Amino acid sequence: LALAACTVAHAQETPIRLTIAAGKVGEVCLPLAAGDKLAWRFEASEAVDFNLHHHVGKDVLLPVERKAVRTDRGEHAIDTRNDWCLMWTAPPGKRVSIEGAWSAQRAPKQAAGPPPSLLGGCRAFPPTPGRCRLGQLRQFKHTPTA
Repeated sequence: LALAACTVAHAQETPIRLTIAAGKVGEVCLPLAAGDKLAWRFEASEAVDFNLHHHVGKDVLLPVERKAVRTDRGEHAIDTRNDWCLMWTAPPGKRVSIEGAWSAQRAPKQAAGPPPSLLGGCRAFPPTPGRCRLGQLRQFKHTPTA
């Protein structure tokens, strides 16, 4: 019973509430390890481009990419320890509101030790105070890649 409660706690949904200026991006990023599962769902006020990505050196890897969607729901099995980002791009000339949630189910630990934590690891762009319940909000500058 205690194990089930622990699993539920790590898979708890965290709200996503973003307003993105026309032609700009909004991101929610968090550290994940190989074997974790990331789930998301969202609705957008306008059609947006959406992706799940992470950076390896100068490369941006996009295992999930959707074009011009107003809603999406999915789950991705994480294969590499890294900061993973859910990213939305507003169309030119249209401000967009995003409402939804994400959750991370941590991979079972094989070695003894405390479970991984999101504390200090959640960040959002644009900054949204109070959105990162499981972690600490960190503001960062997004540099688009060509």
